[in-house]
Amino acid sequence: MKKSILNQLGEIVNNNLVSFHVPGHKLGKIYDRLGYSNILESLYKMDTTEILGTDNLHSPEGIIKESQERAARVFNSKNTYYLVNGSTCGIQAAIMSVCNPKDKIIVNRDCHQSVINTLILGDIEPAYIYPQIDNKTNILMGIKIEDAIDTIDKNLDAKAILLTYPTYYGKVYDLKTICNYAHSKGMMVIVDEAHGAHFRYSSYFPVPAEKLGADVVIQSFHKTLPAMTQTAVLHLCSERVSEKLIRRFLGIYETSSPSYILMSSLDACVAKLEKDSGRLFDEFTENLEAARRQLGQRRYIRLLQTPEETGEEKDEQGTTEIFDYDRSKLILSTLHSSLNGPELAGILRRKYHLEVEMTTENYVLALAAVGDTREGFRRLCKAIEEIDRQEAELAEKSRNITEKIAVGNSDYVPKVERQNCVKCNSEDCESCDKKDTRSDGLRNKKYACKCGHMKQLMSISRAMDAPSQLCLLEESAGKIAAEFVYLYPPGIPIIVPGEQITGLFTRNVRRYMEQGLNLHGLCGENNETISVVKEQAEV
Repeated sequence: MKKSILNQLGEIVNNNLVSFHVPGHKLGKIYDRLGYSNILESLYKMDTTEILGTDNLHSPEGIIKESQERAARVFNSKNTYYLVNGSTCGIQAAIMSVCNPKDKIIVNRDCHQSVINTLILGDIEPAYIYPQIDNKTNILMGIKIEDAIDTIDKNLDAKAILLTYPTYYGKVYDLKTICNYAHSKGMMVIVDEAHGAHFRYSSYFPVPAEKLGADVVIQSFHKTLPAMTQTAVLHLCSERVSEKLIRRFLGIYETSSPSYILMSSLDACVAKLEKDSGRLFDEFTENLEAARRQLGQRRYIRLLQTPEETGEEKDEQGTTEIFDYDRSKLILSTLHSSLNGPELAGILRRKYHLEVEMTTENYVLALAAVGDTREGFRRLCKAIEEIDRQEAELAEKSRNITEKIAVGNSDYVPKVERQNCVKCNSEDCESCDKKDTRSDGLRNKKYACKCGHMKQLMSISRAMDAPSQLCLLEESAGKIAAEFVYLYPPGIPIIVPGEQITGLFTRNVRRYMEQGLNLHGLCGENNETISVVKEQAEV
């Protein structure tokens, strides 16, 4: 018999697991430290509805109104609204408050899937700003200022610009300059700050969006603060966006039966931050900094460090105030080891009872939050130290074997792989001259992988509504995607309906599947097919 949800959760509780993933209360450990244990024992009894004295989220006049007003004071916003459907309903309400059907909005292409879904619901046209990508790690680095300004100038009919700040990987860019420029062109600025709710509580972290000119900011409390899963807030920070419309659309997109358990979690979180954020974050940043120093010493499982940590010069456009890194994102690279990301995550889970936030082919992301303890950081550092030591031993053995082969066989010649494009990793790329030595390339010239961004050949809604068919992944290059495909987490679409499938996309997807990454959107028993628009519908 299969396990029940309750039984599986019980195993997690009893497994002595250390969580380096969301939610930020870290399996409730911080609630014990904050003195909320007795309250937690009564959760089921607290699961109530709108009765006398409990107020109403959609028309607050009592305790909910007072709690939201306190949150607005704590976060220095014009108004703050509690979200119990996660940041998703806040993003939906914000976009629909500033855009009408057929309007245009500028968004970063690496936005969360909830942004794209809202554009589909509202029949809103996106204009994309494409992010920078680190060539060594494939990590999304955020957007360039010049790219943002150029996109604004080319889309002056856009009603607003929506940006993800920080990126899922903790990268922060010059949001203040973008806000000022967008406002000068009559555009409103919405910021998805789901991963930055903790910024304002320590100078150790970047400057929060509400201080940099954003009109609406959406934050997921449950990601980095001690609040339950699905809790978030929407901060209205200026007069540019209609308070009336925000309330209207929150009433549409947020559940009509809001959980009082979740609202109490938001209330308790705000109260604790107002009273004791200094002590909590001093302790957290001290433990985090100590962990980063230890992890930064490893040779094979390498922590991706900031320029300040490595002694390198900062980006010439960056300043301490407007260009920074969220150092609570512990990105551990496997590029210099014998492991890949899924293998490292598996070892951490099985041997050390450590669960990371995200796994990809070349690294794992361990998300630290105020709920983490000194003991949890110690366990992570010790685990990485042991794995790194094992990798050092393996590397030494490999060197000895290689030397013996080379000495014993005068005809020994190292294998040279086929030369492929640096940018797109395709042997057949027609756009680039530079080559490197990565894996085999595509053989079919018809589907040669061109460098650059995937082209949006149809609107998202039209592609999803058009007649579609299933196509083998390897035969899909050149066709138009009819559905989303994305890795989860973080939920950023790697292809959007209406975009043209490239050889690079198919190669990446196949590689992700081989490595066991959590891929959504493909079809068939073995994810061997993808939904594409029928050719007669592509005009």
